[in-house]
Amino acid sequence: MKNQIDKTSWTRKEHFELFRNLDEPYFGVCINIECGEALFRCKTDGFSFYLYCIHNVLLATDMTAEFRLRIEGEQVYLYDHIHAGTTVPRANGTFGFARLPFKRNLNEFLISANDAIAEVKSRSDLIRPTGDDLIRFSSIPWLAFTSLSHAHNTGNKESCPRITFGKITSSGNTSQIPMSVHVHHGLVDGIHLANFLDRFQQLMDGHSVQSAQIHQ
Repeated sequence: MKNQIDKTSWTRKEHFELFRNLDEPYFGVCINIECGEALFRCKTDGFSFYLYCIHNVLLATDMTAEFRLRIEGEQVYLYDHIHAGTTVPRANGTFGFARLPFKRNLNEFLISANDAIAEVKSRSDLIRPTGDDLIRFSSIPWLAFTSLSHAHNTGNKESCPRITFGKITSSGNTSQIPMSVHVHHGLVDGIHLANFLDRFQQLMDGHSVQSAQIHQ
């Protein structure tokens, strides 16, 4: 479900108009996320760390309205929930794309996601999930990157966030993973991005959705 934003009373109307027609309306940051607690949980419970990261991103998105805004034609819509579109590595060294539906319950999400990934691995096509109700994910697990850019068409009017995870590094008792987040500046400002990342970090630290939601 989605609701149209009334731009006549929208406090971001002028900001939206400023950024929407730029050749490159996206801005991005790279940040190291503490992930020791998350790694421990994934190893203990035996599930994918990458899918756990995606699930926590979707939960943090549920708590951050600006990450659920999308531009469709001349209008802006606020979606109730956002899903994941991710790259999927294949045995032959190429990759495909999968759509992973949002499910609040982690176990339900993992079952659905693993089914979708297995189905994509069995094919050879490069069909990319469509729709505006997505965050586009990718992973570069070989590189502990400090900056990242995306291949894109400057004429593309897509407004979905793009998130990439990198190589986990450990030092002493601390483990970190680089995370790149690119967002459309017509919809998201720095403070909204910071709030989203704060919520995501809390979820990775093992805090509940309720505690992450009320902490500012």
